[in-house]
Amino acid sequence: MFIPLHIYSSYSFLSSGLTLEKLFLSLKEKGYESAAVTDFEVLYGIPEFFTLARKQHVLPLAGLDLYIHDMLITFFAKDEIGYRQLVAISTNRQKSQSKELIFSEKNDHLVAVISPSQSHLFTKESAEIAQTIQQYLGGISSIFIGIERYATTVEKSLETFRQFAKTYTYPCVAFPHIRYPKATDAIVVDILQAIHQGSTLSIKEKVGDYYLPSIDEVKAWYTEEEISHTLVIGNMLNFNFFIKRGQLLAFDPKQDANTLLREQTIEGLQERDIDFSNSEYLTRLDDE
Repeated sequence: MFIPLHIYSSYSFLSSGLTLEKLFLSLKEKGYESAAVTDFEVLYGIPEFFTLARKQHVLPLAGLDLYIHDMLITFFAKDEIGYRQLVAISTNRQKSQSKELIFSEKNDHLVAVISPSQSHLFTKESAEIAQTIQQYLGGISSIFIGIERYATTVEKSLETFRQFAKTYTYPCVAFPHIRYPKATDAIVVDILQAIHQGSTLSIKEKVGDYYLPSIDEVKAWYTEEEISHTLVIGNMLNFNFFIKRGQLLAFDPKQDANTLLREQTIEGLQERDIDFSNSEYLTRLDDE
């Protein structure tokens, strides 16, 4: 059985025409029992995705797409720690913090899939590619090479990626990039791009590659091993979005809310080196 692991939902800004409602309709139509949402740099869709998946009896998987040193990499959360790492990474990206990600320390909480078809790095020599992967992802224990095969793909063009993976002992995984339900829905992404650029479209219809393929198409496009590795990855991921995180504050019933709030506020201000010898601070605090 194949698991679609590389899906952009409408939460990927201007990059997908696939709402989560349409995604689940397509998954049901194609007979898929599990799928991953891997929006670009954001995790905004994960709560809705997991909630709908539970209602639709689909096994949801959480991922995140990032560009790191000319590589498009999809990271999947194996567990709660991995998910928290993805949240921190996504938050930093949204804040435009430019620190380059390097996973040099051992990390057993994430799975990484590199998409060579969308990575400029793979235009370079194999040895340099391997060295760069080791430099930036060396600490991650589970790394795969994602093979993107579509109806219009020339099979020979993928052999370079497969040969690289074989030479450097990275497993290949069937990894079509999915951005809309059907091939004829490709125009939706073009419309979104046109809106963003303030341009007009000269076409009204378009057939594209980035649709959810049928099981028969997947079997025709990929090797059995590449398909089976989608299950291998799926079995690695044990993240549960619905576990309880954090806890409510406990209040002393003998203490009134105003007094407690005042004490907590003063404690927080003291951590910021506020000079309380200036009475204006306490006056402002009491007014608030």
